[in-house]
Amino acid sequence: MDYLAFQPDEHPISAQLFGSDPVILAEAARVCQDLGFDMVDLNLGCPVKKVVRCNGGSSLLRDLPLVERILRGVRAAISVP
Repeated sequence: MDYLAFQPDEHPISAQLFGSDPVILAEAARVCQDLGFDMVDLNLGCPVKKVVRCNGGSSLLRDLPLVERILRGVRAAISVP
């Protein structure tokens, strides 16, 4: 939650999420929206080991059906872009 702290004058503001579980990412996006973020960025490009190791970031591009499930789940969970 420390990473999600921001000041009231920091708008518009986006939260970047990474991972590979559609349910967890949808819930995380909902939390970000509830905290006041203006948008949510799903990380699909990061090559850093700690991100790729959990099947997040650029490793997701090897499983496009999973990317679709993630995007559909997140879009259904939130109303912000």
